[in-house]
Amino acid sequence: MSGEKPPTPNDILSGPYETNLTVRTCIDVWKRGECSWEQALMTAVLELARSQQATKESMTESVATKHPDLMSDDELVQLVTDAE
Repeated sequence: MSGEKPPTPNDILSGPYETNLTVRTCIDVWKRGECSWEQALMTAVLELARSQQATKESMTESVATKHPDLMSDDELVQLVTDAE
């Protein structure tokens, strides 16, 4: 990854995140001169990661609620460990 340049604002705006509010907000902050491009990019990446984690947790909760008979990851690991 060394030597690879970070994406430019145009790369981001024309890419898959062009309609993502978090990314657009970070770019707007950068355009106003409130932070460097690197800071805006890092903030956008962190916010996207948080958003994806929240979505994953929400989906996990939903599955657990709809299917209470399913084993949790910890229970599955214990089952496999016991079987070995």
